[in-house]
Amino acid sequence: MAESQQKRAESKQPRPVFAGGSDGRSFAAPHDFRYLHASRGVTCRPEQIVVGAGNDYLLMLLRYVFEETITAAFENPTYPRAWRIFELFAGKMVTIPCDASGICLDKLEKSDAQVVYVMPSHQYPTGRMMPIGRRDRAFKLGSTGKGTLYYRR
Repeated sequence: MAESQQKRAESKQPRPVFAGGSDGRSFAAPHDFRYLHASRGVTCRPEQIVVGAGNDYLLMLLRYVFEETITAAFENPTYPRAWRIFELFAGKMVTIPCDASGICLDKLEKSDAQVVYVMPSHQYPTGRMMPIGRRDRAFKLGSTGKGTLYYRR
């Protein structure tokens, strides 16, 4: 095959959209962060993004992040598979009641939970959306140093 034909053949080969480093840190391109902010209101740094093969897989990775003594809180009702996955590694599980706007944050604050699993954009199984005011308050609660994780699905 002539050199020019080889170059043309190589240029037609499919290439990945993102080429990540072997350390996994350089996977996301800069426009991904703009997308996250525009579509989900998420402002983040590259090291705060974890890309995985589905919700359940990513939840299972949390067992390597949290200590086995954590108390995990869940909306009631909640996504049953998430509950079962957290049962594998959380020291204690608690449920927090919901009202028409989502998880009751005053009850969450009174719990001893370090982690909370919530679905603000489409709560399972009710399908309701958490209003922006409650989401803001939840984010503020999560940044108080208590260690609460705010999960978006």
